[in-house]
Amino acid sequence: MAKVYPAKRDVRQRAKAAAFGGHQELAETCIAKGEPAKRDYQQIAKWAAKGGDRELAENVIAKVEPAKRGYQQIANWAAKGGHRELAETFMTKVALAKRD
Repeated sequence: MAKVYPAKRDVRQRAKAAAFGGHQELAETCIAKGEPAKRDYQQIAKWAAKGGDRELAENVIAKVEPAKRGYQQIANWAAKGGHRELAETFMTKVALAKRD
């Protein structure tokens, strides 16, 4: 697999990396620079959850239509990152979404 250098990464990859590292301001800047059609808030929220950043994950996922938020996937990514409390938070949102 080829090594990807920062200069060659696109804005989406930078946003995901920033989200995983907990750099909310940088992630939001990268998101804003991207083309509106290519803004994948779901993926960025997953990376933020895997990195353990609850605030960023919730802020980003709020920009997605309620029916397409995919809380289950975000909870899974948080669990993969070892963030049990965050995973439980998103699992609670899964249960609440099923009630509505």
